[in-house]
Amino acid sequence: MKALSVSPLVRFLSWLGRLVMLNVITVLLCLPVFTAGAAVTALYKSLFDMLQNKDMNIKTYFDAFRSNFKHAVLLELIFIAAAALFGGYVYLLRLLLASGSILPWASVVVLGLMVLFPLVYAFPLLSKFDNTVMQTLTNALLMSTKNMKTSLILIIYLGIPVALYLITPVWFIRTWPFWAVFGLAFLAWLAAKQLLQVFKKYAEI
Repeated sequence: MKALSVSPLVRFLSWLGRLVMLNVITVLLCLPVFTAGAAVTALYKSLFDMLQNKDMNIKTYFDAFRSNFKHAVLLELIFIAAAALFGGYVYLLRLLLASGSILPWASVVVLGLMVLFPLVYAFPLLSKFDNTVMQTLTNALLMSTKNMKTSLILIIYLGIPVALYLITPVWFIRTWPFWAVFGLAFLAWLAAKQLLQVFKKYAEI
């Protein structure tokens, strides 16, 4: 007997349902803040499995959450510290930045990218490869700088809700149900598609 084909509508609804499930679980697990890194890592693990047609369910999500929890928390603390140092640097330069001087602004952009580039790779790398925290950070930095076009695309994808909140907070508040139910997982899904192409350059996945 031939295998029954699945209609495009059924595939779409299945994809949509899984993204909604992942989005809601991840948002809830990010609320305590210190669990956010592990939640994002588990999200990427699940999205990679979806994109590679592997089994993906709630159990695999929580397995990834538990197995990567310690390393994810350490990575999260490192990036929080980096963001704090960056914020302090911007604060010290606030008068020069207000004057519109080019050099201070250039230094802020460069330092900001030095934080953002490895950030968008670190947790996906942790979800896909078994490495130490320092090796994961090193790989994130190297991959992000060697694949700058992809890195900028990832920053744009993942920065959409942040930009919306900073530019038009009213619209962000109006659209919060979209982000809480579907939007964040959808942007991460777009990012995961790009990341898989990068990872394939360096290892069999």
